[in-house]
Amino acid sequence: MSGQGKAIYDPQPTENSTSNEKNYTIAGTIWRIKDKQRTRWPNVTVQLGDSGIWVNTDQQGNYNIKRLAAGVYQLVIRQPTSDATPGEKLADGPVILVPPLPPYDVTIDEGTGQQVYTHVGALWQKINAAGESKPCSDVTVQLGAANQQAQTDAQGCYRIDGVPAGEYPLSVYRRSTASSSLEELAKGPTLTVSANSIVLPMAGSAEARSTTSPADQTRAEQPQNDGSLRKSTKKAGLKK
Repeated sequence: MSGQGKAIYDPQPTENSTSNEKNYTIAGTIWRIKDKQRTRWPNVTVQLGDSGIWVNTDQQGNYNIKRLAAGVYQLVIRQPTSDATPGEKLADGPVILVPPLPPYDVTIDEGTGQQVYTHVGALWQKINAAGESKPCSDVTVQLGAANQQAQTDAQGCYRIDGVPAGEYPLSVYRRSTASSSLEELAKGPTLTVSANSIVLPMAGSAEARSTTSPADQTRAEQPQNDGSLRKSTKKAGLKK
């Protein structure tokens, strides 16, 4: 971000209590790189997607978003605001799984004996030439085989469990109102699902970002591409 620095995130989802389904917290610090120096970023807004949930960082760049239900959340960093509307977007943050998977948990597919992984992401759609976007809700995201699917929620977020290691083409579908069948909307990047969680970029007319991990939410930054659809953790192309 020209003249303003680059945001760096260290979110720490935590569980406050098992007795309340809306008792999770996402807390962390927003940092920026400015003039080659890494400094804390005070007084910026941290928002969950385009929802009505946001907080401003304190003077140390810290934020704390409480009383969240379990789910998948996309962080968005915005200009600070004092009214009822968040300010201009500065950067997209990571996709966060709440509660986080324990770092040494291992999941085995009993049928195949293979270790399997959890893939989470968020899908957005560009809505105008100025680059403004909105979550792509109520669409089906598919990794390779048809049994590895998930529906995006109101914030465009999704979760797919039980994915074996390998390379998977990502596709986006919407259900036809006429026939109830799935109609393909876009082709995504090829994702490499493994313990090291790598996202491979592809040239195209859109953006994609994703996170895949067996336990912690390991992320790999990718080059930015212009376009109409994008998917979370950093950016790689979706081909229409």
